[in-house]
Amino acid sequence: MRSSRQLRTGLLAVALAAWGTAAPAAEWEKYLLDDANFVLSVNVKQLLQSPLFTKHHQKQVEELLKTEGAQAVLKDTGFDPLRDVEELVVVMGKSSFPVKGRRRLAMPFRVDL
Repeated sequence: MRSSRQLRTGLLAVALAAWGTAAPAAEWEKYLLDDANFVLSVNVKQLLQSPLFTKHHQKQVEELLKTEGAQAVLKDTGFDPLRDVEELVVVMGKSSFPVKGRRRLAMPFRVDL
């Protein structure tokens, strides 16, 4: 449990550090909610190449992806998150929470294989 928390904290720190550069308009903007009030875009490819990730978290992520549960999903889909994901976009707006007490996270993304 502790290593999972450390991994999440480290990934968040790297994402925030990589966030410092302004990016041009992205093609995913047309999929934003009309009432979007929170958008988080993480350049996963840049994050995976960062010295902080490669030094402190790469081995943990690779070990996690080798677990039986992860391998069952990855083998069936042919999806490799370390190779196939370039960007992660999280979008939230008032319409993300249509029913009081229930939460839904809208994450439009596209993977080209």
